[in-house]
Amino acid sequence: MRRLRFDESFDGGVYFGHVPGTATAGESWLGPLGTLGMFESLLGLTHRAVGAGVRVGQALRGLTETPGFWTRSLEADGLATARELLRWSDTLRLQGWTGQGGPRLEALARALRSVDPGPAERLRKAITRLDEFKDVRWGLETFAARESLPRLWREALDAAAVESRAVTLQPSPRTAPTLEAARGTGFEPVHGERALQLIRPHGPVTGADAVAAALAATRSTRTLIIGSDPILDAALRRHGLPTTGAGQDSHDNVLGELLPLVIELGVAPADPQRALELLTIPQGLIRPRVASELRRALEQWPAIGSQAWKDAITRLLPELEDDEARQTLTERLQAVFGDTVPSGGSYPTKVLLARARWLQQWLHARLSRETSEESQARLQAVVGQVALFTNLVERSAVDALRMTQVRRFLEEAHDGMPAASAFPAQAGLWSVRNPGGVVAPVERIVWWNYTRSSVPVPRTLALLAEEHAALAAVGVFLPTTSEQALHRARAAERPFLMATEALWLVCPQHEPNGDHAAPHPSWDAIAARAKTPQLVARLVTQEPRLDAPLVKKQRTQLVLPAPVLEWTLPAKLERREQESPSSAEALVGCSLNWVLRYRARMWSGASATLSLDDRMLGTLAHHILLERTLKVPHVSAAAASEAAAKALLEEGPSLVAQLFLPGASAELGAAKQVLQKAAAVLHQLVTSGWKVVSTEERVVGDALGAKFGGISDLVVERNGRRAVIDLKWGGQKYRRQSLVEGTAVQLSAYAELLRQQGFQDPAIGYFIITTASLLSADGGLAPGAGKLTTQHGPAQTWGRFEQLHRKAWQALDRKKAHAPGVLPEDLVPETGVTDDGELVVGPGCRFCEYDGICGARYGSVEVPHGQD
Repeated sequence: MRRLRFDESFDGGVYFGHVPGTATAGESWLGPLGTLGMFESLLGLTHRAVGAGVRVGQALRGLTETPGFWTRSLEADGLATARELLRWSDTLRLQGWTGQGGPRLEALARALRSVDPGPAERLRKAITRLDEFKDVRWGLETFAARESLPRLWREALDAAAVESRAVTLQPSPRTAPTLEAARGTGFEPVHGERALQLIRPHGPVTGADAVAAALAATRSTRTLIIGSDPILDAALRRHGLPTTGAGQDSHDNVLGELLPLVIELGVAPADPQRALELLTIPQGLIRPRVASELRRALEQWPAIGSQAWKDAITRLLPELEDDEARQTLTERLQAVFGDTVPSGGSYPTKVLLARARWLQQWLHARLSRETSEESQARLQAVVGQVALFTNLVERSAVDALRMTQVRRFLEEAHDGMPAASAFPAQAGLWSVRNPGGVVAPVERIVWWNYTRSSVPVPRTLALLAEEHAALAAVGVFLPTTSEQALHRARAAERPFLMATEALWLVCPQHEPNGDHAAPHPSWDAIAARAKTPQLVARLVTQEPRLDAPLVKKQRTQLVLPAPVLEWTLPAKLERREQESPSSAEALVGCSLNWVLRYRARMWSGASATLSLDDRMLGTLAHHILLERTLKVPHVSAAAASEAAAKALLEEGPSLVAQLFLPGASAELGAAKQVLQKAAAVLHQLVTSGWKVVSTEERVVGDALGAKFGGISDLVVERNGRRAVIDLKWGGQKYRRQSLVEGTAVQLSAYAELLRQQGFQDPAIGYFIITTASLLSADGGLAPGAGKLTTQHGPAQTWGRFEQLHRKAWQALDRKKAHAPGVLPEDLVPETGVTDDGELVVGPGCRFCEYDGICGARYGSVEVPHGQD
């Protein structure tokens, strides 16, 4: 006789103990899903494997085509409504419902008649054929009250079993005294209790490490883990213990982001941040070398299809190994970043399906080449995600979807991804998903995630009183919330009955998202059975208590980089063939910065975030004002202003796409207003006698012992006299101060290059874009009240800078580099001119990436009292 041991908790795994020498052939420990699968297998019943999300899509279509009491809810949130009403149908059918119960329920049955069979329909079909088990005799054992089972399951088990009995779990006779006492009333735990512990670390990660360390120190104890997750598995692995194979959350699978990204990048203008995210996914759609270059293009101009983007592709194609690789890359870039639809409207379902099917083909091709089981599982989960999304779009039966609907479909498909394990299930530790799966004594139980949030909330159906009455008349009864809670509470008692030596209840103080975590409801029962509820505080600890304390190894701490003012170089540095105004200023301000950046060529890592900051807005303004406005003559300031606005609207989406995304109208309006005003003021400049000589043009000469040059923003000329103007987005107060105090080093450098070209006494100035202000100490550039007063001309500033540059190189020739930013704050040099007429250039620590190397991030050097 076959023996079926059945309980609703067993679908999450069951621990039934193991007695050496005892055979288990013909025994099955199964829950509803496992039992249904066994019945179908034995009866030869086959059906198409359909995920829950697919059935939700089918329900959505049926509800859309059939008007009913759900119509208004369907308009507000179609997927949520379809999911809830499908739950109604499945719950009712398990209780024996066949479509009766009043007009509303009859209409619901008609609307869902085309939905693929769920567990209830499959079970009803199996019941009709269970009498075919003529040669199979079943002995049934159930571990929960028979009346707690749905009606169809009672009928199925009665039809299959020739004999049955209810099993009442009895506590193990050999149990630690505290565990035995905790099962009754009036127990009084002692301080430092080890058998029963409520472990409350700060968070899940620290708790996982504490539990894993304790398990590693007591390996000989047979241990069962309830409710393991990837956080605990990772800690077990770090401590050399077997892992449980716990499933990941769908959001832990980074490849699950491919589908949302591919869909969202089909809308123009595409969000460059989403493009950057796609390009940073490891082993993603775009090969690493190509992805790296495209990321740099986005950092230069955050828009797909910018000139930097096109140039990167043009450079990369010849580097690929053959024509086939070049064609594959071209087609893939077109599939992901091309064939877009305009934003603000609906998304054609044909385009959605084309993008999803293209991704599905790529996934299947990638899956065929993958050899790692873990990677195959992650890819297979994404295959299921894309299939579910495709099904939802097809079932919508419309030509186009609003973007909000598309995102809801994407969320549904993402949540419906099969759970892949972060680590394999290994022998050595037993694990079950639910506390009801513990039905045999075990020495130690670790109940992980012993939190209130881990308990499903009892749910009922929002039926009318007359509907309940009509259902009761045909034998359909729905369990109340109190009955559901009682059933779960009884299942949660099993670990307290089956643990013989230790029961560790792990409830971190905070959830993974930072919210406060409360213990499982069964803890309230423990407190209620104590002599006084306050006594259970003796059971609470931050980490597991063991008979012998853990041997903690004191690791040698890595020493943080100490602030160092003077650095000794391994060798004397040769001068660069060419310096620029910015590199020369960096050398004088902090020679260590210059060494790391320009000689060691050490750069910060790529960022995964594109910021719409002042730097990017300034870059955009340079392009619009210098390349599109000043190079074209205009009849008036108003015409120049309109030309700037037109250039922004026409070219902006392919330069800085963030300004043109939904929700960015305020930022776009502000940028447009700033550029229009700036264009009008610059037009007044070029119509006052100054003519544009060059915009963003490289100028080269000889200075500082090498070739010297850079790109000047704007050079103008009037009556044979030239002026160089640097455009800045903001910082008017600082720029004004640099002109007045004679510290505008880079402008003075460009003035020196103009002098080398034969233009005497060139003027310098800043144009502040946000305020449309021209700052200059030259009356020709800034006549009248706008002229600044200064005692320091550009030639004088340049002469002082040359002296400072020579001193910096004298130190480098001695193989010494300096990082003045590590000095105490009141001693860090500030840019200015001393009373003795010497120029001081302060370090650019505010924008420096090397503070972790020089040590400024960790503090400052100590300067003896009285030392300069």
